[in-house]
Amino acid sequence: MTNRTEPSHEDLSALMDGELGHAHAGPALALLQCAEGRAQWAIYHLIGDILRDPQSDALLQIDCTQRDRN
Repeated sequence: MTNRTEPSHEDLSALMDGELGHAHAGPALALLQCAEGRAQWAIYHLIGDILRDPQSDALLQIDCTQRDRN
C-alpha cells in the first residue's frame, strides 16, 4: 500500500492479495468506479490466472493492441 492519501493501482493489487487493511479497502475499491480501475483489476486477475496455471487459456485473453506506448 502506498503512503499517499489517494488509492493507487498498487492498493488494488494489495487488496487482491489480501494484504490491504480494512481501513484502506474502501478507497481502493473506489478505483473500480472508473474504467481504468476496472481494467487494472481485470489485468491483475488475468495475471493471477496465468501464474496459477501457465497452461491455461488465460493468455488468449490478452489484447496486445491496447498496449501503452509511453
